[in-house]
Amino acid sequence: MTHEHQVAPTPSATLIPSEGELAGLFRLCETLCQTNFVPDAFRNRPAETLAAVLYGRELGVGPMQALQQINVIKGKPSASPELMRALVRRRGHSISVIENGDENCVLEGVRADDGTVERSTFTMDDAHRANLANGGAWKTYPKAMLLARATSQLCRSLFADVISGISYTPEELQSIDEPTTSAGPAAKFEATFGLVSPADAKGQVIEACGGDIELARSLWGGRGSTPIAREDLAGIIELAAESTTEVLPVLASSNSEGT
Repeated sequence: MTHEHQVAPTPSATLIPSEGELAGLFRLCETLCQTNFVPDAFRNRPAETLAAVLYGRELGVGPMQALQQINVIKGKPSASPELMRALVRRRGHSISVIENGDENCVLEGVRADDGTVERSTFTMDDAHRANLANGGAWKTYPKAMLLARATSQLCRSLFADVISGISYTPEELQSIDEPTTSAGPAAKFEATFGLVSPADAKGQVIEACGGDIELARSLWGGRGSTPIAREDLAGIIELAAESTTEVLPVLASSNSEGT
């Protein structure tokens, strides 16, 4: 006899509170945001507090838990690794700690629906390669930090349907948003997230365009100063190579005619 572990999806209608319920939630948030029970990011900010509560509602998380476990880093929601594991287990899946020490963490996840098994490993070597382990909590609490990274890594890979929208921890998002004025953060983008810092990416595009700033600007488009996936950058560089290949013969022809 098999058991159904997954929780039935929440009807979309229940995700949107009625006008009266929304007013009640806002009054609740006005009160909560004035207390010491909420993190500093929500203190005296009822609108932000309400947004976190509503986000938690969509995940099936109560107001107080949402305010403690959901963080917003520059407009991007993130979740604590504890909340990620709780949401995964609530859906009937499992995450087991195989090994968790000061040098490495190994987790094993098993899906309840199809039995897929996957392991996630994050080591201090990984942390050093990503320039994460030079100080702060990585020095003081390495086991906890390794567990957090292994958790988010496993959840993104095996339980994306459960944590969609909150697939990074606050520490990961903060590392993405750090300034890219040195080689350290740029390496962090590459090694940890498969992203390239905007400064480094723009430099590569300009180089691929042979120093043609206008061509590089047109190929970069409206991406602004945000990290770019390595695959997307490769596509832009390929376009740059094609563009310069097409332009150079024309320029050579024009120069020969002029002489």
